[in-house]
Amino acid sequence: MSVTVDRYTTSKFVLKDDESVEYIKKIVEIISKGNLHCGYLSSDSYIDLYEYGDRTFKFVGHGFCDSGPEIRASALEESDDELDEEEDEEEDEEEGWDEDPISLFDAIQERLAKDTWFFVENHAVEKSYFSSHISFYHQNGKTDYRHSYDLKKQILADNKIDARVE
Repeated sequence: MSVTVDRYTTSKFVLKDDESVEYIKKIVEIISKGNLHCGYLSSDSYIDLYEYGDRTFKFVGHGFCDSGPEIRASALEESDDELDEEEDEEEDEEEGWDEDPISLFDAIQERLAKDTWFFVENHAVEKSYFSSHISFYHQNGKTDYRHSYDLKKQILADNKIDARVE
């Protein structure tokens, strides 16, 4: 059985307010501790949120094994330590393991400054497999993406080559 190891990097992005900055920093902190929705971080992983001033950041993360930068919603609540023990127990029983994950990139998109956007580059490596994926996130909710497989097919088509991409 092999493991896919992913690396993610964003272009610079600008968050709309200080509350958004704190929320994104909290998610990145949880991710850096290896508290992921699924999978795990490799022993040589690194997770960095570079700050460029004026609520401008760039995320770089390497070593996501069979996972990505997503956390359990309850991990965010646990890190806040705002719930007392009774409320915490009730919530655990209600949510269980079927809760929707919090995606770092979706969280960033929801908190972008007006009319701003960012890209995410993802590179995945497995034994004899390497792929890349570029995603686009806009503050207005639009997203788009391109996968290296699709780009290879397009290059062959542009050059009128009838061959299968492997």
